[in-house]
Amino acid sequence: SPTVLKNDDLSSIERILLIIIAAFDKTRTGCYLSNAQLAWLAGCTPGTVSKSVNKMYDMGYITVNKQSTVNGGRSNMRKVAPFVKRVSE
Repeated sequence: SPTVLKNDDLSSIERILLIIIAAFDKTRTGCYLSNAQLAWLAGCTPGTVSKSVNKMYDMGYITVNKQSTVNGGRSNMRKVAPFVKRVSE
């Protein structure tokens, strides 16, 4: 299984974002952080998060499910793909 920290297909920011998404998906129900929240944690811009998430989705590293919120907004639930080896496993 791929090791995220050694993957040359991902940039440093993409690796950091993948690790953050995995950290906030501890119960494996998904990570609901917004692009702005992910950007703040990773030290980048929301635009960089959007591009990185799209790339990781296209590469199969994460899944993204768009969901409606109770107030009529939209939320993205992101999960790390099952084949990606987690540090704790």
